[in-house]
Amino acid sequence: MPKVKPGGSVSPGVRRYGTKSRYTTEELERILSDIKCGKISQREASKLYNIPRNTLRNKLLGQHNKKVGRPTIFSKEEELFFIQHILYLSDEGIPISLFDVRCVVKCYLDTQNRKVQQFKGNMPGWDWSQSFLERHKAALKQRLETNISRRRAQVNEETLNEFFNNFEGEVSEVSACNIYNYDETGFHDNPSRRKLLFRRSCRHPERIRNSTKSCYTVVFCGSADGNFIPPYVIMKGTQKWSDWVYGAPEGTRLNTSKSGWIDNKVFDDWFEYHFLPIAKTKPGKIILIGDNMSAHLSIYTLKLAAENDVRLLFFPPNSTHLLQPLDVAYFSSLKTYWRQVLSSWRETKGGKKVVALPKAVFCQLLKATLEKGQETGCNNLRKGFECSGLNPVNRDKVLQKLPMYARTTDEVREDVGNEFRKYIESVRTNDLSAVHRARKFCLPVRAGKSVSVEEVEAYYANKETEEKQKMTSKGRGGARTRGGRLKSSSVRTQGGRLQSRNDSCSLEISDGNPSNAPVTSAQESTEVMLDHSDVVAEVENTSQLAYAINEPSTSIATIVIEHQAVGENISHTELASVASLPSNIYSVEDYVVVHYEGVLYPGQIIKLENNLCMVRCMEKSGINWKWPKNNDDLWYEKTDVFKKLSPQCITPASNRGVFQVTDPLLCAKVLF
Repeated sequence: MPKVKPGGSVSPGVRRYGTKSRYTTEELERILSDIKCGKISQREASKLYNIPRNTLRNKLLGQHNKKVGRPTIFSKEEELFFIQHILYLSDEGIPISLFDVRCVVKCYLDTQNRKVQQFKGNMPGWDWSQSFLERHKAALKQRLETNISRRRAQVNEETLNEFFNNFEGEVSEVSACNIYNYDETGFHDNPSRRKLLFRRSCRHPERIRNSTKSCYTVVFCGSADGNFIPPYVIMKGTQKWSDWVYGAPEGTRLNTSKSGWIDNKVFDDWFEYHFLPIAKTKPGKIILIGDNMSAHLSIYTLKLAAENDVRLLFFPPNSTHLLQPLDVAYFSSLKTYWRQVLSSWRETKGGKKVVALPKAVFCQLLKATLEKGQETGCNNLRKGFECSGLNPVNRDKVLQKLPMYARTTDEVREDVGNEFRKYIESVRTNDLSAVHRARKFCLPVRAGKSVSVEEVEAYYANKETEEKQKMTSKGRGGARTRGGRLKSSSVRTQGGRLQSRNDSCSLEISDGNPSNAPVTSAQESTEVMLDHSDVVAEVENTSQLAYAINEPSTSIATIVIEHQAVGENISHTELASVASLPSNIYSVEDYVVVHYEGVLYPGQIIKLENNLCMVRCMEKSGINWKWPKNNDDLWYEKTDVFKKLSPQCITPASNRGVFQVTDPLLCAKVLF
């Protein structure tokens, strides 16, 4: 009978299919064997094992041996086929839900032109999926997923073996008290969530309690024998105040940064003034291992490490969830204690008044958190080193954590179709190849291998040389584009004609005819080819680059027409004298006009080197110009610097950082 709620509404009943047996098949076979041997009678067995006597009699006579209930829709072989595909997807890191299984079964039935009356539209229902899961509970189980990034999914057996090959050589004959792991973590102002009592019809269960998205960074460091270095607190700001460290754990050091997170400057301070004083008290070589974040690698720290016999080792990219002891076994329990302490403080009078967690209170709460987790913290750190395979060194501890798709195996699943296997492999590998190159991992760091100062300095020197050679061979400012690029394939010139856009560059000079006047052959606009490699402007009839000069009476048009008449080329000196192009050497802080991908930009010279100029360019803002938020500094050949501007040409157009650049060359309409 359906249940009736207090309000009078009726809730649907729950269908139950049969009853569950109070015995297993193995137990029944053993009982029947004892009855046949005369060890026990049917009546005694029925009372002792709570099995109906008729059931025992029917089994002895070989009756009612079929399964109870309706036969399954699919055969045993078909369901086993479904199970094998589901398990294969799970092993490849692409698990599916019960709804996906129902959709696959529907496609399977539609492909075979098979109609099942029990399924509406050949789509299995929720009841079938639950029964399917119950029948195969030994092989399948629903569990909450844990999302892993695609980059972390790239960590495989080969990567870990390479790390341990290097790591074993570095930590040989090093005691556990000299092997340290460091990492920073964030303490958020977000108290723990608990299950509380609400009205059943409440759709938005809320609790009145202040919380924000603020976060404080703390650097932790501990050794393989379970000893911790005092915490290093990083707060957002530029000044340091005494009340920020009031009530902090003993030995705590405070620093600030603009972002509130660690950077090179903060890491250098932590290493020199916080870690080294403790490391110097330990005899022998010190191993300091952490992730290869760019802030953890500085030349200054490497020099100090080399002077004090400290080896800096780095984990493989995106592998800290497997190898970093602090992440593996310590931070999880520490954050649980933190949320408990924060929740208790939020219930106090001071916690109810303020919205954001004050900086003067954080260190006091941090001390309470560390004291609460002091009993288990040291043991968790030792277990973290052990589970990560770092002390004692045991790579099998980590390799067994890898999912099936990250392991090296020659096994071929013959029960899964070839096309199906190829499709799954293409989905996984094609997506992961897009993130195979990460810029911050281009440093000369080998996982598990220490790095020297000389290697890093040589790397940066070679990188700078390669960039300069690339810029020189390219002959342009770079691959980036700025605002103002012409998107249309044609523009209307001053004469009113549409000028087509071609692959080459030509300079078109208007002859001063009104827009409605016909253009004769003698008055047709002339075209000048600008070759920046030879610094020579030639007169050609190919359309590439078109400048429609607003003042047709200028001497540029005169010189172009005169040289076209005699068939001569325009030299760089003549064009410089007309367009005010500088023939002398530029100097730093000069305002100039540069050419970049068919567009002219005003800018300022920042640096000069040989035949190259580094120019910081402005970007278009309506009819005016402005300096971009991120400096647009690029190297240009001097042949791409068209003109030197006078500082009086750049005048403020508003109080919002917009400038008016008055120069005829920038007022020209350009087409490429």
